[in-house]
Amino acid sequence: MRFELESLAQLFVIAFFGYILISRLSIPSSLYVVLSVWLFLLTVIGGGWPFSIPYGRPFRKLWLSGVSMTLLLLMVSGISYIFIGIIGLQHLLTTWFWLCANWALIFEAWPMRHYKPRTALLTGLAFTSIAAYASGLFFDQVSVRKYLPIFMQAQLAVAVIFSPFFVFQGYPFYRLSRQPRIGLAIMAASTAAGLGITVVFEDIHTYISSITSAVLLWSILYSWAFAYPFSRKYGQPRRGLVTLPVIILISFVWSNLFSMFLSVPEVVWLNLYLLLPAFIIHNMFWFRMPFSPPLLLGMPPQQQKSLEKLFDWFLQVRD
Repeated sequence: MRFELESLAQLFVIAFFGYILISRLSIPSSLYVVLSVWLFLLTVIGGGWPFSIPYGRPFRKLWLSGVSMTLLLLMVSGISYIFIGIIGLQHLLTTWFWLCANWALIFEAWPMRHYKPRTALLTGLAFTSIAAYASGLFFDQVSVRKYLPIFMQAQLAVAVIFSPFFVFQGYPFYRLSRQPRIGLAIMAASTAAGLGITVVFEDIHTYISSITSAVLLWSILYSWAFAYPFSRKYGQPRRGLVTLPVIILISFVWSNLFSMFLSVPEVVWLNLYLLLPAFIIHNMFWFRMPFSPPLLLGMPPQQQKSLEKLFDWFLQVRD
């Protein structure tokens, strides 16, 4: 219960300051997207290199790792934002984010785990940048750009539900044994679902985008940040079947609540490019200080009733 209460406090603080940033400060929205892209590159694809978990080398004083990684994130995001603005490719930012998120969360950054973290980071940066540019050229040719935002959000929301890390924890696709087969199967199923949602809800794309962004956010928060509070004791697929309706209910309430104070595009921006990155930064860079340590991605395992032993990895980092 302590872990869940700490996560609630974490959520309240992050949501409050997120609302202030969105509603009161005129920060360019594209800067948030660039920061989110670099966050995926540094944490999942680059393995936390150079000063964070799981493959970086944290400082003995862990708060120094938090400061160093946060400053590094802000520096590379700012440089990238300026460079992208100079060459005029801001319209590709959401595509870049979509590609990075799918690769990191669905394919588990395959095959970058076979390389050194620095190599993985640089290779990931080059590959996703080229893929985003090529995708932009393709989308321009087929004239589907106006449908891309809702499709990308819907596809990614469904994909995260079946991701190896969250909600169903890869079920039933884990039976394909390894990446990239698992990722390709999830990608195919989520793409079909994303296309279906885009077509069926064509008249209410704005509202659906708010819901899908909340489903994406809460699939990650409920599974990872809150550690399946009502379904932790179950194995898959029962854990996912119990979790999914709760996430959908929370997402509807969450979206409608924030829609009272923000426009729908601002709610989407808050969910995807502010709250989600803030949780990842606090958990991965700052080790969730001053609260108990975070769980690693993919935790807790199935039928795990207690969380205490899942923090053993942090003892090794601290020592």
